[in-house]
Amino acid sequence: MQNNMLIVGPSGMKSESTRRVFFTGSAAVKTGQPVGFDYSKNYDQNTGKALVSGWPALGNCVKTLEAGDEFAGVASRDYDANENGQWIDVHLPGSVCKVIAGVAVTAVKTSLVCSSSGKFVANSSSAPAHGAGSVIALHKCGSGQLVTAKLEEGASITVA
Repeated sequence: MQNNMLIVGPSGMKSESTRRVFFTGSAAVKTGQPVGFDYSKNYDQNTGKALVSGWPALGNCVKTLEAGDEFAGVASRDYDANENGQWIDVHLPGSVCKVIAGVAVTAVKTSLVCSSSGKFVANSSSAPAHGAGSVIALHKCGSGQLVTAKLEEGASITVA
């Protein structure tokens, strides 16, 4: 019998879970950049039918994160710009991976949330952010640097 387990991380943490999705934008994608689901590219909202033959199925398309989007994951590596879009691998909620910090992280276990800036920033809301799109930074780093973080699971937070 084959064992399909990945490396086991700390209790309650998946070390890595990825999914291949189609990035509908033409821009380059950076390691640790958050992306959101793009439900508008592959189907007509009025008819429910595919707009373009050959596009991936609903829920398999992502785009650069914008305010109000549903968080899909974090790019697992750098991808060059491609005017036709491209398949990329993203880390899913529950993973421990690198994310782009939009602020300096000065304490271990700092909570950050994804933003339309393409980075993870301090939570500006008075309510704590928990769920897909929020992370727990696992070490210190400067603004704009990659930080190892645990992607939180649960209902998607509202992207600011």
